[in-house]
Formats: sequence, C-alpha cells, structure tokens
Amino acid sequence: MNNQSVNAEIKIREYLDNLPLQENISVLWAVESGSRAWGFPSPDSDYDVRGIYIFPQNEYLKIFPATESIEFISEQWFDVGLWDIRKVGKLLQKSNAVIFEWFNSPIIYQKNDFFAQHFAEILNYYFSAPAFIYHYRGLAKSAMDQMNIQHFDLSELNNHSYKLKKFFYLLRSLLAADFVLKEQKIPPIVIFDLMKNHSLEIQEEIRNLIDIKSHQDEKYTQTIPVILWQLVIELWKNICDFSYQNDKLPDITPLDNFFKKLLNNFA
Repeated sequence: MNNQSVNAEIKIREYLDNLPLQENISVLWAVESGSRAWGFPSPDSDYDVRGIYIFPQNEYLKIFPATESIEFISEQWFDVGLWDIRKVGKLLQKSNAVIFEWFNSPIIYQKNDFFAQHFAEILNYYFSAPAFIYHYRGLAKSAMDQMNIQHFDLSELNNHSYKLKKFFYLLRSLLAADFVLKEQKIPPIVIFDLMKNHSLEIQEEIRNLIDIKSHQDEKYTQTIPVILWQLVIELWKNICDFSYQNDKLPDITPLDNFFKKLLNNFA
C-alpha cells in the first residue's frame, strides 16, 4: 500500500469517527464501493466510501424527519455517501442491488456487529434476480453510451481505443448480470470471482487488462482484445433477451421488525 493509500484510509476513518458527534448518528456500516472494491483500481482511482447510519429513536418521531443522506467530498482522495436506515429499508424491499453490494464489499471501514448480524438474516429474503439483472443491464447500457457504442460491430470496435475504466464498468456489469441469470444468486463483488465460470483464455485476458489498468491513470485508453469483445457481445445478447414482469413487492414486515430492533438497540 503506497503513502497516498495510507493517507486516504486514515482520512476516511477520521471522518467516519467524527460523524456521530457532528451529525447525531451511529454509523452502522461503511465500506469501499467502486473500482477498488471491484478489483480493478487505477493508481489515481478515488475512494468511494458508502454506508448506512441510524439516528437516535427520538429523531424518527419528529414532524420533519431527519435527513436520509449525508454526503461529503474530499478535495483530493475520497468522497462519502451515507444513507439513513429508513432509506436503505425502502430500497431493500425493491431488491436494490447497490445495498447488497455495499453489504458484501471486501473493504470495510466501519462495522456494527449487531447491525451486521440482523441485516444478514433478512438480506436474502429481499433478493430478486430480475431486479438485479435489470440493474446491471442498465449499468452496462450506461457504460456503452459513455463509450459511444451504439451497436456491437467487431470491425468497428477493433479500430478504436477505449478507456479501460469504462470498459471494465461495462464488462463487470455484464458478468454480474450473467452470473445472476445463470445462478439465481447474489453475485460476487470482485471481478475475479465473477469470471471464474469463463474460459481460462478469457480469464487471462481480463487479468492482463487489470494489470495494465493498475499501472495507468483513469484516462488511459487502449484497444480491447477481440475475445473480450466477443464475450461482451454474447453476454449483452443474453441479458437483453431476458424479460420478467412482477409488480408485487415482498412483505415489509421483516424490515419493520429489523428497524425496531435497531431502534431499541441504539435508543
């Protein structure tokens, strides 16, 4: 770990340690979310700190409820985005994939054991494979738009260089959607775990690009191996063929009971 990484993590932990007094909250969970958590950071990648907090019980009894988010942007290394437990609960009922990713991040800055235990107990109940597939398909389409890819034409793709950062956003989203489509389970966070079901040749090419990205800045561009474009095209077709309709949300009772447990614990 280089000096900048050490300094960034110290600053992050200092900021999180000071939050309870500044904002009258308890931080339940704070993690890294982004390329560093996903396994393909560049040397100049920002730190994307995300997490969950709770107010004292009395704050939830006011006419005007307390804020549902806290945001902070550092001038140099990191930004912080924390959500109130009520907002997290509303999103979890809809199987919001972001909440699941935060809880499964491999880089944890702060963790409340009581929250972690009881949150883990209800998480699978609210997992919806279709919601995840639509989420990652949307992220893939957004990455394509940013890369100015209107359709997949190998001859055209091979004649252009692309930002590795954007390509990995596209690739990881497709790998995650493909994992959910085939396994019907919450997908791994780290890209190395997502690519295990693919050929050794594909894995090697992805690892080579990750190694290149680890030594280049976020603006670095290069051509992408044909075999990876072929993978992207195949995965994109598979998830575009997927469709599902179900407007019924799961029972909110487990989340209500979970919220009450937290309030009693932090009263």
